[in-house]
Amino acid sequence: MLNTGWDLSTNYRKNLNKDLNFNVGVTLSHYKNEIQKVSGDADFFFTDGTGLNSRIPNAGISVINKVGHPISSFNGFVVDGLIKTDAELKAHTGTGAAAIGGLKFKDINGDGKIDGDDITINGNPHPKLTGGMNFGLNYKNFDFNTFWFGSYGNDIFTGYWIQSYFMNFNANVLNNILEKQGTGNYPKINAVDRSSANSSDFYIQDGSYLRMTNLQLGYTLPNSLLGKTGISKARVYLQGQNMLTFTNYFGADPAISNANIGNGGNVNDGGMGLDNGNYPSNKVFNIGLSLEF
Repeated sequence: MLNTGWDLSTNYRKNLNKDLNFNVGVTLSHYKNEIQKVSGDADFFFTDGTGLNSRIPNAGISVINKVGHPISSFNGFVVDGLIKTDAELKAHTGTGAAAIGGLKFKDINGDGKIDGDDITINGNPHPKLTGGMNFGLNYKNFDFNTFWFGSYGNDIFTGYWIQSYFMNFNANVLNNILEKQGTGNYPKINAVDRSSANSSDFYIQDGSYLRMTNLQLGYTLPNSLLGKTGISKARVYLQGQNMLTFTNYFGADPAISNANIGNGGNVNDGGMGLDNGNYPSNKVFNIGLSLEF
């Protein structure tokens, strides 16, 4: 596998006067990887345990590792609107039980039918750019610090839609899915339509986001208030974590974890970018007191 990338980090500090100073730190990172060879004669392999339920061979495997593409790329059909005619319905010969109003898949190889030969790579979880920014400000006894982190250009495979959209295991359906069904590229909810549930770019969303991961406001008590307590420094502070997130991602949290997503948690390293209903990052608020003696 070929890996390339770069990192850039800079920090700037300025004292405006004896009572006021600030500092800014920025870090940017980029990487790119490409599989160049697979063991044996094959030019690809699947990551076991990370596929959706499938009605045709390999159609439900959402993650593939193929020569010429990034590791853990997303694999599936390409959505071409909704099935509206009997002719379009009949073309889906190898996708499972299809239905009018369901997802219409693109005939990639042009043979007039939709089957496993039309499965292709349609996304990957690797960001084009990640970065963080730290900003600190001190004024007399007050201090303010915040850290932001962002990811740009990565895809997320919304795997939990197999339950929340296509009612696998008879799961409930989300309200906004009910409102969008039958419009654009959102298929009608239909329990007998098993074709639409196949792995496709329908599940793929832009996972870019910008998050305020930490915010802290503190106040250091004047030494005159400490007296003979034996305390040399006392600081009180308010802190918040994950307070703001800016993203277009549909799911609960674009900063998804790849921990324990496969069978027995044994495919974590090959399943990045898969949202199988991962527990989201919590908003945390703290009030603290720091003492030095």
